[in-house]
Amino acid sequence: MNNRKELTKTLVAQLPQDLDITLDRALKTWWYNIRSNGGLRLSDRGFEIFVEQLQFESYKINLEDTVIDIPTVLSMNKKFKMPYYINFVKRRPKTLILFSSKEAMLINMYGNLEKFLTNYG
Repeated sequence: MNNRKELTKTLVAQLPQDLDITLDRALKTWWYNIRSNGGLRLSDRGFEIFVEQLQFESYKINLEDTVIDIPTVLSMNKKFKMPYYINFVKRRPKTLILFSSKEAMLINMYGNLEKFLTNYG
């Protein structure tokens, strides 16, 4: 299980003071599922913070031919150890953006997201 609260606390401390983001606000706005066990999927606002403010390196995986349904997202929440973002265009998944080079490399080695989720860990 991830420790999203500790990760968020560490990242909030790295933000410029003028943004005035509290831990509670970050927990509610950065994550797609705000439950404590909700996984590491980023919301649109969380993704903006990771890219624009924290300037984390990211890795894109093409999802054009991938079905993203509830079981897939639940599996992603269990398997991914680092935050991720699903970019939808016209309600269809276009790209998966990872903030872990290891996870991006493994998905590429397996050939696609579905094979990674089925076979890894």
